[in-house]
Amino acid sequence: MALNQDLIVREAFALLDEDGLDGLTLRRLASRLDVQAPTLYWHIRNKAELLAHLGDGILSPLNTLPDSMCVDWREWLLDAAVRFRAALLAHRDGARVVSAAQLSPAMADFSEHVMSVLVPHMPLHQARLLVLLIERFTLGVALEEQSGAVDSSAASPLEASEIAARYPLLTKAIADYFADGATLEDLYRESLQLILASLAD
Repeated sequence: MALNQDLIVREAFALLDEDGLDGLTLRRLASRLDVQAPTLYWHIRNKAELLAHLGDGILSPLNTLPDSMCVDWREWLLDAAVRFRAALLAHRDGARVVSAAQLSPAMADFSEHVMSVLVPHMPLHQARLLVLLIERFTLGVALEEQSGAVDSSAASPLEASEIAARYPLLTKAIADYFADGATLEDLYRESLQLILASLAD
């Protein structure tokens, strides 16, 4: 198959999902495609450009957000944010890629779309701040979720019983929340609902 941008991005996603962002280098990608690095550079000038393409691909599910006219704007925004988180989690290190993809038009498209829904309900300045808050909160949540399990060799010097004794409220709050089968998505949703509930009409 002739080398083209679609093939390069598809193989880059495969490499990303296998080895993570740290394992995604242009040299390894060229080897995977069985081409020399200069041939790859003809289509992708540098890693920043590659990350922009990957960021666009990760965020492509957000191109089909539901109609905002049929629901309360807070409900629509919550749904859009949940879809944003799901898109980030769909690929290994997706949040890191999108955070690094400074040239991704898809991120700007998402921001523009969300602000267009918000501006009938609030000043543009407030809409922009709210979109930034949602995006950065969601990226932070996804980054934490994708960071992997804690290395037991680098665990806290405190034993579990000591942690419970030192932080009783924190320990109880965490245990109570997840006791009935709540998930990380539930935690994310409820956190956003708390933020949105604080906004005046």
